[in-house]
Amino acid sequence: MNEISSYQISKYIILDRIGQGAGGEVFLVCDGNTEIYYALKRFSDRKSAEEEMEILKKLNHPGIPKVHDFFTLESESFLVMDYEEGVTLADYIFSQNPPNVSKKDLFLICLKIAEILSYLHTLPVPVVHGDL
Repeated sequence: MNEISSYQISKYIILDRIGQGAGGEVFLVCDGNTEIYYALKRFSDRKSAEEEMEILKKLNHPGIPKVHDFFTLESESFLVMDYEEGVTLADYIFSQNPPNVSKKDLFLICLKIAEILSYLHTLPVPVVHGDL
């Protein structure tokens, strides 16, 4: 993928890189018009981006981010979705100075994840989340 040479992509102002996976990079962005924060995922493969967008826009669950925008610039595609502020689950659990997390809190987090996975797996066309 090309290096981000500008601090703005379309109407979105890039604030920080917040993740990277096999499917692409994810950035924290701010809509320059509304000043709302979003997560922007950059793909080098348009087909993968379109497939992910088609899956996400059909989902309706409070624990799954909503898609707000999709666009392509040159050879890259971008998916804009809800941004939830916080730390990753791995950082939350495995940090060197973890917060005081009770076993009950960890159980409730696992229960929420299991409930979301159950929703995904029981759809008419089941969705498998490959990043967990």
